[in-house]
Amino acid sequence: MKILDWMISAGALLMSVYTFFKHDKKLKDQEKRLNAIAIQKHEEEEILKRSADVKGNIIKEEKGRRVLRIYNKGQANARNIRLNILSETEGLILFRFDEKLPYELLTPYDKFDLIFFCTEGFVPTLKIQLIWDDDYKDRFSEQVLSI
Repeated sequence: MKILDWMISAGALLMSVYTFFKHDKKLKDQEKRLNAIAIQKHEEEEILKRSADVKGNIIKEEKGRRVLRIYNKGQANARNIRLNILSETEGLILFRFDEKLPYELLTPYDKFDLIFFCTEGFVPTLKIQLIWDDDYKDRFSEQVLSI
């Protein structure tokens, strides 16, 4: 009888030890996954803090006059902003673009405007490429804007 009691106690002890180590392994695996996610999130936030995001938008004003508004919706300063017009500019009169560009510094949530005029037979869309430098790396974006 004592041997049976001892075997039951030993079996219970072994099951407890097995369950403990199995549960401990699951917790450690889960902790590793959570740490990896936290590190990735932190790295992405650091990249966002150092990145500018420069975009353009066309605003229709009075007859034939348009404003190409360039803005920075990122969290970092954009420096040395350049503009390449990738589409035809037939029927468009670009007003003093060369004097304003490259634009030296565009802070987060700031903007500047470029004015142009439309004449008869102007193209309905304008494809542009914006290029800028920020603390993360040299970046660019391409957009097709409706005139």
